[in-house]
Amino acid sequence: MLRVRLNNKHYRKVVPRENKWWYRYIRGMNWFSFRYWWFNWLVFLGCIFLFWWFCPCNNTTAIKNCNINNNKHINDINSIIDGCCDCSAIVETPTVPEPPENAINCDEESKSGGFEVQENLHYLGPAPGYVTIRYKMQTQPDKLEAFYNGELMCTTNTLVSGSGTLRFFYSPEEGQYTCIVRVTGGEDGTIWTYTLGCPEI
Repeated sequence: MLRVRLNNKHYRKVVPRENKWWYRYIRGMNWFSFRYWWFNWLVFLGCIFLFWWFCPCNNTTAIKNCNINNNKHINDINSIIDGCCDCSAIVETPTVPEPPENAINCDEESKSGGFEVQENLHYLGPAPGYVTIRYKMQTQPDKLEAFYNGELMCTTNTLVSGSGTLRFFYSPEEGQYTCIVRVTGGEDGTIWTYTLGCPEI
């Protein structure tokens, strides 16, 4: 408690304000840090030393065990890879037979005429895909059908004239790389042409 002099005869009592606990704590820490600054440096250097002392990077035993475990995992992976198959065995690639002598290659135009039924053998190859047939029947109507392995794949259904397009998906079976296109002429003297494209995805 303080006494403040108002004049020559009178004094007033002044009671200091009670500060919060956190305010007193911060003021005390500031005073301690300013007064004993060298102690703060000792604590800081001690923390660095302890971190270096207990750091796993300096533990040679841990590093050695880690390397042993890594080598063990690598050896296990190598043994699994080596045992999955016989890498020295010769892998035989399937041989694709040569197209028949009487077969027409895809993307080649076929021409004919007459009212008779004509069948052409086309070589499509081992790759699957969509086969497009572009035909032109001129003015006289004709009928076009495409067969693969004995199954009808696409057809104009009836006798048609003019130009058009047919399409089917070609999924080759082993050894079956050809298809048959049958054209039926409607009248004597008819002329038609078509082109069977190679399979495309």
